[in-house]
Amino acid sequence: MLPNILPGSDNFFKYLLTAGLILLFFAIVYPLQQEQKLKFERITLKIEEEKLSNDTAHLRIKMSEIKSLQITIQKQIDVLKKLEEEKGEKSLEIQNSKIELLKYFNEKKEDGLKYANEIEISNLKLKEEKQKIEELKNQIFSYVFFKCIFIIVGILFCLGGFRFWLGTTYADELTKSGQPFDSNYKTSYVRYMNYFRKYIFWTSLTLILLLILVWKIANWLTPL
Repeated sequence: MLPNILPGSDNFFKYLLTAGLILLFFAIVYPLQQEQKLKFERITLKIEEEKLSNDTAHLRIKMSEIKSLQITIQKQIDVLKKLEEEKGEKSLEIQNSKIELLKYFNEKKEDGLKYANEIEISNLKLKEEKQKIEELKNQIFSYVFFKCIFIIVGILFCLGGFRFWLGTTYADELTKSGQPFDSNYKTSYVRYMNYFRKYIFWTSLTLILLLILVWKIANWLTPL
């Protein structure tokens, strides 16, 4: 009797089939939810990144305009100074014009410093957003990778568990009914069943645990 040759085989392959179904369900539902969540966050970050890029470009344009205006103002101040030198005396009108131009020049200089500071802050935010996008990209790849592994192992568990569970059940029914059971077939069947239990099952289980461990360690080592 096949179940007597491999005690507990019937229950083992039932559990294996159940584990395969759980893995398939987990692989399809959970990673898919996480993928969609991460992709949504990635889209949001990309929109924010594009907004920051546009803001930075706008600030650079303003900065360029201020620099051009400062050059123009400085030229006007130089012209007024030259007029004073030509006249050989200080004109109240020229002095007032110089004061107004210098005042305007200083205002624009402050605006330029403010825009330069905003550009620097915007660049830092942009760099941070790009890093977040890259991290999300890696996380999405991890979920896709583990989903594929779980699906492959889940299918193996389901097929192996279902096939050998039917085999042990069929052998048990034959034995109970007193019908002859081919000894060569039984020996071959037991060999393949042992091979599946010892190698495919434990190798797959070890591979899953090892991948999860590596993934966790990689997450711990990743700087926040």
